[in-house]
Order: sequence, then structure tokens, then C-alpha cells
Amino acid sequence: MKKIKNHALWGQITMGLNLLLAIVVVFVITSMVKFDRVNGELQDIKPGYANVQDSLQAKKGDMREIEGLNQKYLKEIEAFKKDTSSANKIEQLQNEIKKNQNRLDSVLTVEYNQIYEVAAPIIKEYTEKSAPVNEARQSHNMWVVILIVLFFIKTLMFGYWSYSNMKNLRAIASWQKHSTSPWWGIVGWFVPFYNLIKPCSVFSEMWSETNYLLKQKAIVADDKEDGQMETVGVWWALVIIVKNLLPFLIGGMMLGLNFYLLFFANGDFFNMGTIFGDTGLYLKLNHTFIIVLAIILWIVYLLYESYLIIRYNKMATILYNNQDKFQD
Repeated sequence: MKKIKNHALWGQITMGLNLLLAIVVVFVITSMVKFDRVNGELQDIKPGYANVQDSLQAKKGDMREIEGLNQKYLKEIEAFKKDTSSANKIEQLQNEIKKNQNRLDSVLTVEYNQIYEVAAPIIKEYTEKSAPVNEARQSHNMWVVILIVLFFIKTLMFGYWSYSNMKNLRAIASWQKHSTSPWWGIVGWFVPFYNLIKPCSVFSEMWSETNYLLKQKAIVADDKEDGQMETVGVWWALVIIVKNLLPFLIGGMMLGLNFYLLFFANGDFFNMGTIFGDTGLYLKLNHTFIIVLAIILWIVYLLYESYLIIRYNKMATILYNNQDKFQD
């Protein structure tokens, strides 16, 4: 049997990254609250802004239509000038041009200016409120990018910790050579859809086999079931909620926690959640509730994962200290 190593350090690094993630999550939520406040003020005036913009665009469309007709008539006049018998037709076209120009100057332009006079304060207010919204979005996105990068690094550390401990189990228990490959401890996190189940199964196997080996050699008491399946199950439920479901409820760059979505999603896709966008979940769900729920779930997840790492590190350390008992 090969000598095994104590890989508790990688678990401790993961716990340190969890602490950093908890701090970053606070900044992410804080920036989200600020964005939601200023964006809410912008969304309140957006319908009025959209209405005046529609009215202005409609008038501009009418004006462009008349200008287009006049251009068409001018081209026809140039063509008729080559024919001396078309003087009446030219005169008719010139009268149409004058009529259109009079309507353009006296009616449409006046109407457009009247609409713009009413719309100007609304446009100004919307423009002024858009600036802090864009600034708040950029600040939030910056913190979310930091969160995604940290979460990615933490996932690699957790994966390497799992990989190393699975290698230990292979070195001690011969039957483990025919079970899950240690590499799935890392790779399992990054295969789309398969990552919804594989990391959980690797951690569960790692936990149960370590526990079994310790009890087999009577290193720890075999008195009752330790609730390992429930323990890992709760952890994995929190992972799925925080990493996969919660980002869809929030929207925005948080969806980047599902790493592969960054390669497929367009801009509209990131504006579908409760905090980002202006329809759908934005109108249906209470923003304050989602924000409070987000920070509670994140903190519980990070603390619970760290707690499990501590528990497993204790088992792995006992296994390491008693590895001589597994010599054949």
C-alpha cells in the first residue's frame, strides 16, 4: 500500500476562500440594493418617457414621409422637363411640393415642437436618472465579476481537495480502484448538466468510504448511522440553489456563476431576473425579499460547506494518522 498524504491544507484554503466570498457577497448585495433603488426610480418614469419618444418618432416619421414625397416629385419634374408637352404635369407636381412643404412647416413642425416642449422635461429627467443607474450597474457588475472569479478559484480548490482525498482512498482500499476516478472531483464541476449531480456523488462517496474504512478498523466507534447522506444532501441542495437557481431569480451578471452560460447568453438574457430588467420577474417578485433571501442563502451555504470541510478533514486526518493499520 502506498503512503497517503494529509490534504487538509486544500480544505483550509477552500474555507479561506469561502470567507473571502462571504465578504464579496456582502459587497455584491450592497451594490445590488443601490442599483435596485436608482433603477426603480428610472423605471417609474420610463412609461412616460417611452410615450413621448413614441409621439416624437411618429411625428418624425410623418415629416420624413412628406420629405420623401417631395424628393420623388422633384425627380419626376426633372424627368418631365425633357418633354415640352408636360408643363401642366410639372405645375401640378410643383403645387404638390408647395402644399406638402406648407403642411410640413405650418402643421407637423409646430406639432413636433409642441410635443417636444412637453417631452423635454421628461427626457431630461430620464437622462439624468440614467447616469446613476449605469454607474450602479457597472459597480455591481465589477463586484459580481470578482465573485465569479473567486467562486471559480474556490471550486478548483474544493475540486482538488476532493481529488486528493479520493486518491488517498484508492491507495488504502483496493476496491476503490474500480470506483469513481479521482479526476471527477475536479472535472465534475465543469461539465454542463453533469455538474448538477457529479460533484455531489463524488463528495458523498469520499465521505462514506472514509467513514467506512475508519469503522472497519475500529478506529472510530461504529455505534449508529452518522446521517452522511442527509449531510451531503443539504450541502448539495444549497449549492444548486445558490449557484444555479438564485442567479436566475436575480438576473444580470449573477448568471455568470453558471460558467458555461457566459459563452452562450446574449445581453437580453441577463435582463430577465427580479432585480434586472423591467418585465417578468422584475414585476412579479418582491425585490426586498429576493435580496434578503440571497444574502441568507449565500452565508448559510458558505458556512455549511466550511463546516463539512472541517468535519471531513478530521476524518481524513484520523485516516492519515492510522494508515499503518491498513497495511496488508
